[in-house]
Amino acid sequence: IRYHEVFKKLALSRTTISLFTLTIIVAAGCALVYIRYLRPLATNSGGDLQIQDFTYHYLLSGVGASTDHGSPYLASTRYARLKSLCEHELNAICNLSYDTQPVALSPTGFVALFLIGRLCGYNLSGALVAYTLLLTVSWGLWFWLGYVLYDRTKRRSIFAIPLLIQVALSLNSPFQQASIQGQPSLLVVSLVCLAILRPRHNNSLSVSVSLLVSTIKPIYFLPTLALFSAAPGPKKIVHGLIWSALFTVLAGVIFGMRTFLDYRAVLENYASGMSFIWYRNPLNIALYVPLSHPLLVGLGLAFLLTATSIWRQSTGLAACLYLVYVFFSPYVPAYELLLLLVPVVALCQLHVSSPSTEVS
Repeated sequence: IRYHEVFKKLALSRTTISLFTLTIIVAAGCALVYIRYLRPLATNSGGDLQIQDFTYHYLLSGVGASTDHGSPYLASTRYARLKSLCEHELNAICNLSYDTQPVALSPTGFVALFLIGRLCGYNLSGALVAYTLLLTVSWGLWFWLGYVLYDRTKRRSIFAIPLLIQVALSLNSPFQQASIQGQPSLLVVSLVCLAILRPRHNNSLSVSVSLLVSTIKPIYFLPTLALFSAAPGPKKIVHGLIWSALFTVLAGVIFGMRTFLDYRAVLENYASGMSFIWYRNPLNIALYVPLSHPLLVGLGLAFLLTATSIWRQSTGLAACLYLVYVFFSPYVPAYELLLLLVPVVALCQLHVSSPSTEVS
């Protein structure tokens, strides 16, 4: 009987590995076809530079290999890098504004791109390889999340809700924009949701990886940290925080300690009301409810939810932090709407768990 049980477990493991491998192959093929035929990384159209978000950040990370351009958050750095791209790789003169678009990617995010660039090169060819890698992993985990939700739906019908939401997001602009621009929202949402769905006794690694990857942006990291901090029982966030601290130290070593001050200035510009028309948030509650300072209300609500969820060890309350961002931020890009899937998955998992043992 024991041999038979072991064989069944091995057979299941082989099936799982086969499905995951197939998913990765399909995702890699789709990524290559997509970037090769549908969306170039950077083009010069009549003197106007059109550059993908991922490529923009990837090329900026290359300043860590040089001491001539400063941190990636300085306008002079961004201007010099884009000018070099036009002249040396696109062989064209581009109409560039010195005050180029600021970047919200965190220093730890730039560290990850810098390390990849050391292997692939800080040019368009390296960006192509890195983008294909990002899209392969992101799509692979996103499809794998769909498979896990489908498998859960066969046992618990409530998981049909997040599964249908994931399908709806995949067929609309959130998934498309995340793929087109190479934004990390697909990767972060997939990792966090998979960590939520894993058994409590077997998810320390997934929680740590989720925390580390979510440091890419504060809007990912803070709600994710609160979500896993609110889980009852032994905390599994220690290793994730250690790795996050290590990447923070690396950011200071690679880009200089001044980088943190520059990044703080960028965040202050965003918080001061700087907005982009194309990112205007139609879900902003201030459009429907008369609030004099909706952003302050949102921050107050987020603080209250965080403190209450940790005090009561309620992952259900903590999961609502993602909703606070979506409904109170004055501007939310379409790809950030993928975050809506996280509280739905968390609440469904909480529903099927016993009241005394919430999911972590």
